[in-house]
Amino acid sequence: MELCHGGDMLEAAVKKFYTMTNIVSAIKQLVLTLAAVEDSIEFEHRDLHMGNVLAGHDPNKPILEFDVCGDVYKVPSNGWVITIIDFTLSRLQSEDCVIFTDLSKEMTLFDGGRTMTRLMQAVREDNGNDWKTFNPQSNVRWILFLLRELIKRCEHTVKLKGLLTRLERYKSCYQMLPHFDEIFDMTKK
Repeated sequence: MELCHGGDMLEAAVKKFYTMTNIVSAIKQLVLTLAAVEDSIEFEHRDLHMGNVLAGHDPNKPILEFDVCGDVYKVPSNGWVITIIDFTLSRLQSEDCVIFTDLSKEMTLFDGGRTMTRLMQAVREDNGNDWKTFNPQSNVRWILFLLRELIKRCEHTVKLKGLLTRLERYKSCYQMLPHFDEIFDMTKK
């Protein structure tokens, strides 16, 4: 096992990270990572906020390759590699065993009017408060949340808001794969 520095939390990333090109690359990396694990182990992160995503600068990796279900996707990284951390609230299935945190009796995550609280309430509504059930829409909800937060830090918001609108149509990251190039076509508004 090798332990390495994955980068800084997105919420603390250096200002030069917050460009449209880097944000699109980060969202692509997240979508492809989540699509792969949605398909292979029915994975949901369930807590993918700015503190649980790292942005590491590595100029030696200008292109990242993602093998998802036998298809290879190449993503220009602009030297930024995105890493997901903190799997405390995650859900996955390994063979016949479902591993998850049962949040059905947890109230503190669902109280209040903050954006993340409302997001958790929406996820709870989606899964009927049954946290064992696989509901990949939660991954999409978190991607949308991250993109909204990143838009606040970027100057090119019109095209990024167009990307947000295109991503909202999907119920899972895996479902985005056949339309991946079209979704991330940043010439569209």
